[in-house]
Amino acid sequence: MNGPSASLTTQPTAQLCSPHEGLLEAFIICRTTFDDLSIRVAAQGHRLSVATIAGYMTGRRGLSATRHNWVANAINSRLLELERDAQAPYRPTEVTAAQASSDRLPPAGVGDPRT
Repeated sequence: MNGPSASLTTQPTAQLCSPHEGLLEAFIICRTTFDDLSIRVAAQGHRLSVATIAGYMTGRRGLSATRHNWVANAINSRLLELERDAQAPYRPTEVTAAQASSDRLPPAGVGDPRT
């Protein structure tokens, strides 16, 4: 595989997405910057650089569906601040059993320092 798309496969197990047209439209409507999106993604507890977001939004690099959803969530949170409907589309993701169990809270009393 030759050309620029060959460098986009940095995550062989995750399918990379290009920005959806609806995501670009929502980004334009939300009137924000790539820097602001990076800060909003960080506020969600994740990390995406300004360069990564800019590359994705301009079609120069791909992102996993999970990371796409981080960007969509950041855009939608900005739209809600502007009292607009959330319009950035999310992509379906595959959740492994390990990820699902790590997202759950432990049973009551487990890991509680008071017990």
